[in-house]
Amino acid sequence: MHPVIPGIGRGVSQGTLAFDGDIADEVFDRHQPGQLRKLRARSKFISRDMYRYELMEDSGSGFGLLLDLEYKRSDELSPFPPVALYAARPAQNLAAFGPLAGPTWRSKDGAESAQTTATFEWIPYIEAVRARMLRPAERGESEPLLDVCVYLHPRSNAIHCLALSNGGGVHEGRLAVLGDGRLSPAAGEHGCPSPRSFVVRCSGTRSRVELDQRVRQDLHR
Repeated sequence: MHPVIPGIGRGVSQGTLAFDGDIADEVFDRHQPGQLRKLRARSKFISRDMYRYELMEDSGSGFGLLLDLEYKRSDELSPFPPVALYAARPAQNLAAFGPLAGPTWRSKDGAESAQTTATFEWIPYIEAVRARMLRPAERGESEPLLDVCVYLHPRSNAIHCLALSNGGGVHEGRLAVLGDGRLSPAAGEHGCPSPRSFVVRCSGTRSRVELDQRVRQDLHR
């Protein structure tokens, strides 16, 4: 995903990534408002502290070079854009996630040290929500149960997501908004063999999150 580019808008890329030694090849479709671009990128390490990046686009007569850049390792981080330039909370079709963002949510039952936790983070630069569910593991560590990214597709404005669970469940594609507050995988999308509804319900200080039979939890603030 990339943030808004003046004159272009937001973008979402979907494709494949393959590694061969020091070379990474990407072939992907980049969805931007009003256009679909066929792109290919290659990253090749020149040394442990430098790599070359080439970006190509197929405009109908084969791939032509758009960019040829060299990147060097740096300890300096580029600053994020000011949050004030973006929506502080989810809006439009993602507004239901607004009350969930910020605090940590915990399962209702058991001692605090044994409770499942969940966080919902609004990422304003790409207009997406990231949700994570963790459960306690040995030695005080946490085991990931569910990792989800939900966003509005820049061309259709439909809700899309990528959801991965530790039980092997995967959903990638559109989500349909049902009348009772559920977000459910749209018909025809690919996912785990027997996908369950992806549930995000919020009422006051209570929430419910569900992907498959191994990841199902009622949560509270």
